[in-house]
Amino acid sequence: MRKLNKRGFTLIELLVVVAIIAILAAIALPQFANYRKRAYDSAASSDLRTTLTVLESYYTDNGAYTTASADPGNASSTSTLSFGTDWQVRLSKGVKVSVAARADAQGNTNQSYCAESAHYSGTQYFQAWAERPSVQGTKQANPAAQVDGNGCGGP
Repeated sequence: MRKLNKRGFTLIELLVVVAIIAILAAIALPQFANYRKRAYDSAASSDLRTTLTVLESYYTDNGAYTTASADPGNASSTSTLSFGTDWQVRLSKGVKVSVAARADAQGNTNQSYCAESAHYSGTQYFQAWAERPSVQGTKQANPAAQVDGNGCGGP
């Protein structure tokens, strides 16, 4: 009588391993997608904060705010937001930002602004505004809203 060499795995053992891997993948992939969307939203929020810092520096040097807009056109391209020739903000991939200078309550031009940002693949839309001398704010706006380049409505 011959002895059988038992090498390898049975079909059942392989199917069990494949099923376990499939279950783990089904749990992990949706979580990964959520992490990516949160990262995109963080990039849009961070780029908006950076833009506001540069905009305040521009105001300090020039005594007025300015209007600017940058839209990369898709989620995998970058763009640069420019305020005049000396002030620039390099935006993260897929982030679009718009800043609109406006007249303040007393009618002084370019003494207030509204800025907005979003990421093409993100889920949130961010707004910030300021009016001289002291009113400032930020908020997370309606996710369905769009960055349209015309500035936002403020608080």
